[in-house]
Amino acid sequence: MKKALLTVFLVVVFNVVGLAQSNYSVGVNFGSNYTSFRGSDILDHTDSGFGYLAGLFVEYRINKNFSINSGLNLEQKSIKYETDYTISYFDNQTFEYFVEDINVKTINKYKYLTIPLLVKYSFGKSKSFFVNGGGFISFWQSHKQKSHFVNKNGGSIVYSPSGINFPLANDVSSDYGVSLGLGKIFELDNRNTILIELRDNLGLCNTIDGTFNQGVSGGIKTNSLSLITSWSFNL
Repeated sequence: MKKALLTVFLVVVFNVVGLAQSNYSVGVNFGSNYTSFRGSDILDHTDSGFGYLAGLFVEYRINKNFSINSGLNLEQKSIKYETDYTISYFDNQTFEYFVEDINVKTINKYKYLTIPLLVKYSFGKSKSFFVNGGGFISFWQSHKQKSHFVNKNGGSIVYSPSGINFPLANDVSSDYGVSLGLGKIFELDNRNTILIELRDNLGLCNTIDGTFNQGVSGGIKTNSLSLITSWSFNL
């Protein structure tokens, strides 16, 4: 399914380039995002994190004010988890019983392929400002996590269990939702422009399947605020 969608998108882009009509623009974009999860008590110890995005886009101008744009972005979204726990153990050499307070911080990095479909409205004296509105669908690609353990008592960490994370962190899947953005256009010449946009992607689906079956209350949804810089080339 993912390969089919990617193929369709690339075919559309190449066909647009072949048309070489002035109503079309293509370009590249890159930027950073700030992502959070919401909707369930299991997220109490999670925090938002910074990630990145990069990709391609194509835009069709309907008239001076309205245009339709889509694209394909690779996004990395980050969610942080922090908690404290206590371990106790008996030292067979010193015959002493120890209690250690451990702080653990885990960073989750989720990668997605995201396809937006947006309607853009340009306004202002020279049409140099714009708003975007529409939707997005994100296909989950991978998940990596890294944990950092600190002994709050000042000694070395005797016991460092792996997999310290919020419940169901490994079950995050694909996502979809609505998008809203506001931006500024900087014209370099007749064919090249730079766009800077602040865009919010509000997830509407439960991004973790089976939460109800596993006794977790509430659906877990995403929210991602992105600062995007794009270079656009008019065909």
